[in-house]
Amino acid sequence: MGIGINYYPVLKWKAGEQAALQSLYDHQWQAIKPVIEIVDQISVLEFIDAVTAFPRPIVVDTISNDENGTLLLEILVQARARGKKAIPLMYVSDLAAPNRDMISKADHIVAVIPIPEDMEGPSHQTILRAITSLKDPSHVELMLDLGMVSQREQANAAYAMSKLFLNRFESELLAFSRLIIRCSSFPLQLSTVETGSCVPFPRYDMKIFTKLVMEYAESPLAAKVGFSDLGVTKFTDSELDFSKLRWGILPKVKYTTKDHYVVLKGKRDAERQLVVRYKDMAQTIVNSDFFYGKDFSFGDREIYDISLPNKRQGSNANWVTYCANHHIAVVVDELSKLAETLKQS
Repeated sequence: MGIGINYYPVLKWKAGEQAALQSLYDHQWQAIKPVIEIVDQISVLEFIDAVTAFPRPIVVDTISNDENGTLLLEILVQARARGKKAIPLMYVSDLAAPNRDMISKADHIVAVIPIPEDMEGPSHQTILRAITSLKDPSHVELMLDLGMVSQREQANAAYAMSKLFLNRFESELLAFSRLIIRCSSFPLQLSTVETGSCVPFPRYDMKIFTKLVMEYAESPLAAKVGFSDLGVTKFTDSELDFSKLRWGILPKVKYTTKDHYVVLKGKRDAERQLVVRYKDMAQTIVNSDFFYGKDFSFGDREIYDISLPNKRQGSNANWVTYCANHHIAVVVDELSKLAETLKQS
């Protein structure tokens, strides 16, 4: 059967993440629909101009700074006027008090369903009914949000809860255009990483998704699956007040491997001079057995170049770009291989 697994990387609309998207290779773009989080005040027209250059549709999430949905509606209206396909990301709260004008302006929507069910919120059955009452399910991509799964126990629970949901609603889910599994295993904060060290964190997110896909390989649902994660830049130092940090933040590199998120942290000596810098961390990656090679992605090419003598180190924003770009390339490659496995099953 013809199966392609789309990737929905969640990225904040900031300079480093924008550059990561702009630097993707053509074949990588063909497999993704980026979920763009609007976290700052923006010019809608400038935003539409920027995303129009992207060759694929985008999903837009404005929940961080758009209490009444007016920003999201304006983005949809302006995108349609410019011929750009923008898909709104809608939460349970949007369905409880639906903005029918917004829904009518969108050809498709992505609707988020929390896994497990919120004990103080509507049931999964109620959510599904609300969605189908507002939009033809063939124009709806469902996103099952498993949340953070950074521990083995959380991963086990998320996998089990996902199976329960899929088993219970399998026939109803077939009516929807896509079924996206979203979860993230990248740590919320990195204070446990010692300065000057290199620490791996298990990628339970991809393990859960792969296990679920193979579990339902014989089901028609397999042809509808998509994957979403928060990447390696969702939780960064960007919210810190740098004026209160006498010596500034330590440089950090977040490099995705097959089984782990590898976090490298810089180090200062007693005189507060950096003794483990971006260049040192780039050399650690390039000389490791988990480096994907300089031709794998734009990010990997930049990391390789920085590892060489007499090359610039790159700024903090540059490294957001390199790490995010590499991460997207890794996931696209993994999903392509998983799709091939499904085709052969």
